[in-house]
Amino acid sequence: MPLALPFVSGAHLSIDVPWPVVLLKSQTSDICHVLGGEVLLMLHRPMVATSISIKLVGKSYTVWPEGIGSRGTKLYHEKTIHEQNIMLTTETLNLSSGMHKYPFEFLMSNKLVETIEDEFAKITYYLTASVERSGFGSKIKSRKDILLLRTEWNDQALTNNALRDTSVNIERHLKSCDAYIQLEKTTASSGTDIAVDLTLSPLMKNVHLESLSAVLSERRIYRLPEFHARRNELTDQDLNLKRIIDISEFAETGEEQTVTETDLRRALSSYYAQVPLSGSTFQRRLIFTLPNCIRTNHSTTFSEMDFKHWLKLDIMISRPPTAEEVANATEEKHIVFDRIRLDIPMTILDCRLKEDFGTLPTYQKAVMDYKLDDDDMEIKGFQCPCVVAFRKTQKKCAHPQHIPGSHHLQDEYPAYSPPHYDRLEGIRRFEMLHSSLSSGSLSSDSS
Repeated sequence: MPLALPFVSGAHLSIDVPWPVVLLKSQTSDICHVLGGEVLLMLHRPMVATSISIKLVGKSYTVWPEGIGSRGTKLYHEKTIHEQNIMLTTETLNLSSGMHKYPFEFLMSNKLVETIEDEFAKITYYLTASVERSGFGSKIKSRKDILLLRTEWNDQALTNNALRDTSVNIERHLKSCDAYIQLEKTTASSGTDIAVDLTLSPLMKNVHLESLSAVLSERRIYRLPEFHARRNELTDQDLNLKRIIDISEFAETGEEQTVTETDLRRALSSYYAQVPLSGSTFQRRLIFTLPNCIRTNHSTTFSEMDFKHWLKLDIMISRPPTAEEVANATEEKHIVFDRIRLDIPMTILDCRLKEDFGTLPTYQKAVMDYKLDDDDMEIKGFQCPCVVAFRKTQKKCAHPQHIPGSHHLQDEYPAYSPPHYDRLEGIRRFEMLHSSLSSGSLSSDSS
């Protein structure tokens, strides 16, 4: 019995984009980004093409378990939110066998919606290239996914000193103590660390820290205006305390502190920890770890998928009652509680950005905390799958031999962090020594 083989067209179409990631900045920025590449058409025999085009498409996908529509039976909705088309050829071409390249460029505005990957809602972008053949031949198509990440960063941040600081400073004056709380940055990537400086200056004796909690609150609003649909969700996640640093003036003296790290961790896990604060001023830097992308989403700028975040700090302090409170009390009180509650708005970036775009860029800031090799892949600590895939793509695009076209990687997102200054100094000294030894050997040979 003869074997039925599929029809082989003898043509292969692909899209070559050196760096398939667009780093969107703040929506107020007027700068446009360029997404460029080439459409590669490999022919094994001559072909007549009537048109060659490429299209950039952005689509929105939402899931509605409760049902939408007039009968409430529609559970899934899909629509196009962005589309750009480029005709690479407008006339009939007689193409010979071999490789044919057609460059293209798309202008990407910062007002575009970033890529969203939620359980019930998604925003995806992709490129689609197509070749129309004369006669009754079918179209040749190819697709490549594009990633849009929002950095929430403005180009004027490095030159304009009038821009507001990203830190938050809060003061609370209580009867028990004066509290000063500082959040060093309100923009951070999921899965990274944030620092909270806590300073408590007791104003009386027998003041105790009873409880301390840090919670990341996420509010998700899903909207679909054409169906008048709306759904709200709210989740709270406790932040893990990673490290405690003593920032008081006695930290460098080596004196034993009355409040230990064990006491503070007890205050995080119980309501009545009875941590004494009487004496010197309490000054600690608390390093918390944000949830990764598996447990939380990044903040969005799309009204139909509105994700917002807040950092909730709750501090409870106990003290003895004052004479006025004792006189006005209907029953005897031996202890009174002062409470500090703070809701600080935060911007959570995509986990693939790490900390590189959450703060001002520094020379040695973007040092990778794990190593990825093609032959031996080693990951130190837990990393979500999207970060691992992103780093592998980043490393692959850094080598020109992996790029089938003639384009080279743009320097918008370097694959490796720059070397340390000490390393550069060592390399310079080694080169000087090597040159001196080489010149000495040449002089001895000539003599």
